[in-house]
Amino acid sequence: MEAEARELERIAKCRAENSWLALWIDEEKVYKYRVALIMSWIVLGVYFCIFYCIWGPWTDAMFAMFDTVSMPCFIKLYI
Repeated sequence: MEAEARELERIAKCRAENSWLALWIDEEKVYKYRVALIMSWIVLGVYFCIFYCIWGPWTDAMFAMFDTVSMPCFIKLYI
């Protein structure tokens, strides 16, 4: 009876260790994906900032060339 209890205890410890290891691996994966998501948002933000600095000042001059009466879709760009 005592040997059976020790065997069950050993099995329970082994399962607990395996579940702890699986939890640790999953937490590491979540951390990696979280870092990748944050880095992608930062890269996207920097890209849009650089794109606006290069392209932004030219868009006002470009759209000013068009007549808004004949092209009413450009009226929304001035709002």
